[in-house]
Amino acid sequence: MKKILFILLSISIFSCSDNNDPKPGTNHIVPLGIGYYWVYDEHSYDEKGDLINSKESKFEITGSSLHQINGKEVELYHRRSYGQDLVTQSDFYWYYSNDEDGLNVYGGNYKEKEYILGKSTLIKYPISPNESWRRNSYYATIVVDEISFDKEETYEITNISTSETINTPLGNITCHKYHHQVLGQYGILMDHYAYYAENIGYIGYELYSEGTLRHKKILKEYSLKENLSASKAKKEAKSKKKNESVIPIWLY
Repeated sequence: MKKILFILLSISIFSCSDNNDPKPGTNHIVPLGIGYYWVYDEHSYDEKGDLINSKESKFEITGSSLHQINGKEVELYHRRSYGQDLVTQSDFYWYYSNDEDGLNVYGGNYKEKEYILGKSTLIKYPISPNESWRRNSYYATIVVDEISFDKEETYEITNISTSETINTPLGNITCHKYHHQVLGQYGILMDHYAYYAENIGYIGYELYSEGTLRHKKILKEYSLKENLSASKAKKEAKSKKKNESVIPIWLY
């Protein structure tokens, strides 16, 4: 059995280079476009703060599709993850959308079956310092070829800074810093910090257990260049798949 943890953690973005400008006229905490990707270095530490392992991970927008959400047609982007112990990445992706209140997740897709979970605000934007919102966290369990989604927990997320400077392999990036706490196993308090930069996306993440850094993720490469050939192919595929079965799973 494989379990996909969809932990809706806040993340950050930095100022764009000339080669990575998002679409003109847009201003999002995480820009979405087919072909966009973000690559990270990740490090895990033991209870003493000593490094125990490192790896590379990647997020990528690989397509989009149209869906009816509350009577309105919405284009949802497909966000896949690589380099993490989640699931066969070619079979699964989450549905993302930039809306008026920020970056939202609406569900996922496994082996071309659509699972609409309902709207969950991953990152509220625009947002002011010390402003909070409540966010649903979902996880998916896969047994053989079957997948099921469950609502794991609802967190209160707070923006504790709109001008946090983060040092990355790409240079210093000014980010929004988000924080939430979770009572972990054996009653241990876990502090989660996520960094996002406007018009770039997720910059980094830190997890602390009782004040000790246990996990860190930092952006080292990204591209906001849209893959027009992939976009065209996806639009053609959409028109051919109108009769596919859609499995709605509403979790509140």
